[in-house]
Amino acid sequence: MSISVVVPVYNVAEYIRQFLDSLVCQTFKDIEAILVDDGSTDGTDKILDEFAASHTFMTVVHKENGGCMSAWKKGLEHASGDYITFADPDDILFPTIYEKQYKNAIEHGADVAICNMSALQDGKIVPYPTCYGGLKEGCYSDGELLNIKNRLFGDGELKESFFHFSKLNKLFKRELVFRNLHYSKDGIAFGEDVCVSAAAILDCEKLYYTEDSLYIYRIRGESITRTCFRDRETENSLRLVAAVEEMLDDKGFDKRFARIYGQSYHISRLIKKIAAADMPKKEKKAELRKLSESPLAAEYDLKSSKKYLGKKRYLTLLMLKKRHFELLLVLGKIAAKRSGL
Repeated sequence: MSISVVVPVYNVAEYIRQFLDSLVCQTFKDIEAILVDDGSTDGTDKILDEFAASHTFMTVVHKENGGCMSAWKKGLEHASGDYITFADPDDILFPTIYEKQYKNAIEHGADVAICNMSALQDGKIVPYPTCYGGLKEGCYSDGELLNIKNRLFGDGELKESFFHFSKLNKLFKRELVFRNLHYSKDGIAFGEDVCVSAAAILDCEKLYYTEDSLYIYRIRGESITRTCFRDRETENSLRLVAAVEEMLDDKGFDKRFARIYGQSYHISRLIKKIAAADMPKKEKKAELRKLSESPLAAEYDLKSSKKYLGKKRYLTLLMLKKRHFELLLVLGKIAAKRSGL
């Protein structure tokens, strides 16, 4: 089997048929789709079984609800492909995504193949940039690839991560996923894509990037990654940063950037989510205060990180530290709208 597509599924009855139709329409046929039903209660499980009964390349695994990570890890237990990729069950695949990704990987001997993404928002397909480093289409190895790895989480010049760390638009050589599975720690409820994608990129010997947009990511308000701020989110973010620090240290890269960029990214993201939340301003300010007092923000060394951060992110973190909550809500709401929150 050439490609295993692992799909964690939970309560997406409204969208799942469109996703499964896009799987059926793939021009590349040497694939298996591992559909892991994580204890759905809205009939999604029955739709999965219906499609699998008609399409032999689909395998449905039913399990008790345990969260997204437990679902895709369970899916990996059933994956036999030479290459591994992932998909979300409310998204849409271009018909040629796996044909093109596999061709790019095989023709160039790439361990990781990356494509661009689009977003489906309010019924419209809009650009969803996934590469921020000015990378041109092509195959990267040796010194050029090392430069990407060194700047993967940002540096003094880029002031931003090199890639969007979603695992949805990436095709990984099998061993890169399984070798690094231990970085996807139990207790990380969301954002764990970085543990898969970054580890694979740091280990790969060749990487192919195409500017073609082949995956459509659906932006919807109730998605697990777009819900309002919760106490758990600060703890989750700290676990995630610690896992990335361990990864960078193990692989001989500068682990400082995991905290400098990773922690600041999560703080900024939570500010945007609070600003965009459907709640009274008084409650939003209380949430910002809670965030400012959490270990995620309170223990962040803003002074020593200043020279590495972009101006906007530095000022955002400074306003939180100074507790300028009113201004943060205004700016956060604008930034949230731009990013689709």
